[in-house]
Amino acid sequence: MRNNRGAPHDAYFAELQRALRDARVAEPAMVLDFDRLDRNAERVRASLPAGCALRLVAKSLPSPELLAHLMGALGTRRQMVFHAPFIAPALRAHVEVDVLLGKPLPVAAAERVLDSLSDAETRRVRWLVDDVERLHGYLALGARTHLAVDDTVFFRPLQSESTMLQFGAPVVVRGGRVVARWSVLG
Repeated sequence: MRNNRGAPHDAYFAELQRALRDARVAEPAMVLDFDRLDRNAERVRASLPAGCALRLVAKSLPSPELLAHLMGALGTRRQMVFHAPFIAPALRAHVEVDVLLGKPLPVAAAERVLDSLSDAETRRVRWLVDDVERLHGYLALGARTHLAVDDTVFFRPLQSESTMLQFGAPVVVRGGRVVARWSVLG
């Protein structure tokens, strides 16, 4: 284990510290290094097998701007959303997004969500069904559910959905400068 005796930051963190100071960021913030983020997104995109459709998990990235950036960088319009209150904001923030529910909603909650959406928005929602009883409940809601078989879903349960929310609003750094401050869903 390294013993930290208050030594100065290495060059990378010193540059981030300078960028935050120059932009007068004085409150807690999650710093997003877009140079590194874009390189990582390109690596992910390059590693995908041909025809593989990527779906971003919105609970790990609860910022509409970050989701929009990564959807563009990764060439996808697909998101997975786990909480009913996030469905409408995801659909409205990204007019081309296709949303898959990451967990089955009780039928009554699904009905409330459907009532809050336009018909065009309901066509962009994919409902996760876990048993025959829920399937029948969703079918009883009528054509608004647009039930369809979706693709295989892979989870990356390494991060708590609240990790990003423990920090302040995201601060975007590119080329050693703060270039944006973003909002957080919630």
